Amino acid sequence: MTPFVLLLGFAAALGDLIGGAIVATPRHISDRTLTLLMALGAGNLLGVSVIELIPESIKEVGESAPLYILGGYLLSTSSSTYSRRICTSGRRRTRTA
Repeated sequence: MTPFVLLLGFAAALGDLIGGAIVATPRHISDRTLTLLMALGAGNLLGVSVIELIPESIKEVGESAPLYILGGYLLSTSSSTYSRRICTSGRRRTRTA
C-alpha cells in the first residue's frame, strides 16, 4: 500500500469518528444541522458509487452490470417502502395544519 492510500484511509476514519461524536453528543442538534449532515453523507455515498463502484462493476461484470444495479436499487426501495407500511399500519395518522 502506498502512504497516500493509508493517509486517505486514516482521514476517512477520523471523519467517521468526528461525525459520530457530533451525532452522539447529548446536546440538542437542530433539525437543519441533522438534515445537512445527512445530505453530506448521502452525497458522499452517491459520489463514491458513481465515480468508483459503478464503472468498476461494469468492467468486472460486463454489460449486464447496469441491470444488477437497477435490480438492487428497486429491491432496496421496495423493501424500504414495504417495511415502512408494515411498521406504521397499526398507528393512526393525524394531520397537522
